[in-house]
Amino acid sequence: MGLYMTWAPRIGLTDERRNCISNIRPAGLPHEEAADKLYYLVSEALSRCLSGVQLKDETAGSPLEGRLNNHDGRSWLVTGSALSLHKPN
Repeated sequence: MGLYMTWAPRIGLTDERRNCISNIRPAGLPHEEAADKLYYLVSEALSRCLSGVQLKDETAGSPLEGRLNNHDGRSWLVTGSALSLHKPN
């Protein structure tokens, strides 16, 4: 399994604006590690308002705790295969 994450997705964006996590499977990248990477990328995308080649995965060998610094009230909602940004009222 693989997944793509893009900050502010819209028609016309090309691959350099996307982050990809691939080979998610028991014999490849474990689900827990993939979730850690996605959480890091989403958090950094929220903080820095960017994704793709401008946003590098820096999770290798680092624990998830302590890496998140986005406290502006935005949150992610996962429904089926969609990942959407929501700001509470």
